[in-house]
Amino acid sequence: MPRVQSGRLRRLTAVAAAALMGVTVLLGLSAPAAAAPYYQRLHNQFGNRLCLDAVNDATSNPGHNGDRVQLWTCEPTNYWQWWEFQSAGTHNGNPVFKIVNWWGGTRCLDARTDGSTNPNVEGDPVQIWNCESGAANQLWQFERNTRRIRSLYGNQLCLDARYDAGGNPNQNGDKVQMWTCGGGSWQEWRRTEVSE
Repeated sequence: MPRVQSGRLRRLTAVAAAALMGVTVLLGLSAPAAAAPYYQRLHNQFGNRLCLDAVNDATSNPGHNGDRVQLWTCEPTNYWQWWEFQSAGTHNGNPVFKIVNWWGGTRCLDARTDGSTNPNVEGDPVQIWNCESGAANQLWQFERNTRRIRSLYGNQLCLDARYDAGGNPNQNGDKVQMWTCGGGSWQEWRRTEVSE
């Protein structure tokens, strides 16, 4: 008798499982979808606290390889200031990211190579470029304690708001460059949600 109940129970369990699977298919349920991109603005902490901005090109969008990155007044609906930190593993136990611009979602913050093919020199510019798997000049670490954004390529220079002629990165259009990591708020970046 227990053996019959056990068999019956197994059959009922199998039927119930099949029914549940059928309901799942009918309702179109599936595994949870990937999370939507989480975009942030990067505010430089010096002077007027301008935002990291992908420059509009001649066609009014930063959609081309080599378009440079600049500082600009932070604007909530300026999509060229929207950046996503995409996980790209770890380095020395710390998270590594690709920093992807909203426009098209395929252009990464890129430490531009100089004539020697390395972004190893202070003053080298920063640009956007097609995101490329394994491109070390597109890998960055955000140092929470210092708020610096450090490149993992070459000499591991930091993202730096370049001084303008007046000695301040205070003006719209001021460039962003690579520079030796050190003290100074021109290398400090505050990450905020795009809704802020």
